[in-house]
Amino acid sequence: MAIKNFGTGLIVNYQSYGSALDTVSSGIQISAARLVGAYHFNFVRFRLGIGLDLGFVNKQFRYPQTGIYNSQTQPDLSAGLIAWNENFYASAALQHIAPMRFSELDDSVSMRRTAVISCGYLPDMSHEKTDVKSKPYIVAMLRSDFRYYVGDVN
Repeated sequence: MAIKNFGTGLIVNYQSYGSALDTVSSGIQISAARLVGAYHFNFVRFRLGIGLDLGFVNKQFRYPQTGIYNSQTQPDLSAGLIAWNENFYASAALQHIAPMRFSELDDSVSMRRTAVISCGYLPDMSHEKTDVKSKPYIVAMLRSDFRYYVGDVN
């Protein structure tokens, strides 16, 4: 039985940095499996979507120069909201709600809580007198791990 306005998915990924399979070199392997689900509500002037991402992340890393070989699996949770209509959207998401620290030696292998806020607008800039039709899409995004901030406007 299908539920109207509801969707699900499965995300499985694998990444490898360095020579993670080599017993001499340093390297990191990341495996993840997540179940995602989203539901949207229809309102008169816009729609509102709510999404949830729940899964597990496994990181394996080796530092042969120190004799440290480690493998850890931790839960991962992300959530987001989006509101949209035919000319506008705004969204906010929080990724890795429970931050994951995989190594006491190297903080770069941790997965930090990250916030992403974005919005877009599609203005109709057409001119009837000149027959010029234009609909530029304006998008802004801000991403932060609460230490560093990155923004972009297109």
